[in-house]
Amino acid sequence: MDFIHSTFLGLENRYHIRNLIIGALFVILSWGVLDYSLAAASVSIEDSYIYIVKAYFVVCALLYPYSKFAYDWVWDFLFGESEWFVGGLLLLIVWYFKLIIRLMLYTLSIFIAPIGLIILYFENR
Repeated sequence: MDFIHSTFLGLENRYHIRNLIIGALFVILSWGVLDYSLAAASVSIEDSYIYIVKAYFVVCALLYPYSKFAYDWVWDFLFGESEWFVGGLLLLIVWYFKLIIRLMLYTLSIFIAPIGLIILYFENR
């Protein structure tokens, strides 16, 4: 029980809920793109493949907070509490790359989240 409390329940509630909402938005976006692509496709795909992909989307959304935690931990380790001051155009570019990084974290959360869970375990034990 201590293992579950140290890992899966180790995130702050605000952080966890905020990242679950972001993960849910990614699921909605991914699900919509998949449904639109299937409707526009000229070749039909078996339903079992579609269900597997949709289940993958949901699992990625549930694991997204832990992969985001691993990313934030590495970022804080490398850069600390530094503040960045940039101009307007550069800020738009930074936000774009931030979105791309979040999409990559969502897509690869099955592989990155175990690292975040290990970090959480050692920080909360």
